[in-house]
Amino acid sequence: MTTRVQHLAVCKQGAIVRLEAGDLQGAIASMISDLRKTDEPLYDAALLRALLADALCFRNTPDQVRDWIDGFN
Repeated sequence: MTTRVQHLAVCKQGAIVRLEAGDLQGAIASMISDLRKTDEPLYDAALLRALLADALCFRNTPDQVRDWIDGFN
């Protein structure tokens, strides 16, 4: 069993790998997908949908996507 902090670190790490490969949308999708891979959700499903929409609509550069990923806590 992992802690919330450990799970978030794994989610961020996977997303950053995709981001550094140049796949902005893949990084966003990875982050959202990995956040849901836990027995006890870290975020409400409605909030995750809103965060996904925000990222896809308003995060258009690698720096913006990185800031979005790093913003999870």
